[in-house]
This record gives sequence, structure tokens and C-alpha cells, in this order.
Amino acid sequence: MFKNFKNPAYRKVFLISFLWNGGLFAIVMALFDYNDNKPFSIAQFLFNFLFQGIFMGFILVGNYKKKAKIDK
Repeated sequence: MFKNFKNPAYRKVFLISFLWNGGLFAIVMALFDYNDNKPFSIAQFLFNFLFQGIFMGFILVGNYKKKAKIDK
């Protein structure tokens, strides 16, 4: 899986999906905590951002690879 990240298109898809999905998920979860009157936790925010971003990044790179093979 990691050997294909030499392709700049895969890295671009991973980084864009990592930033968008991880950032939006972390913000939404922080808003839910704010709504429940819990204090903001930078550790929880970073945890949500990193792990959701990494997970969705790998998922979307796999989908991008499948779509690229189908379109050929």
C-alpha cells in the first residue's frame, strides 16, 4: 500500500482527504463537546483529527485507485 504513495496523485488525494475529513470531524466533535458544556481539549481534538484523517485518507486513496483502474 505504501509503495504506491510515490505517485504524486495518490499523495495529493491522501493529503486533501486527510485535511478535510480529519478537520471537519474534529471540529464537529469539538462542537458537540461544547454543546454538552465540556471544556475544549486540544489532545482530544488532535486525536480526532489525526485518526479520522488517516483512516479516511487511506479509504479514499483505495477508492481512487479502483476508479483509476476502472477508467483505463
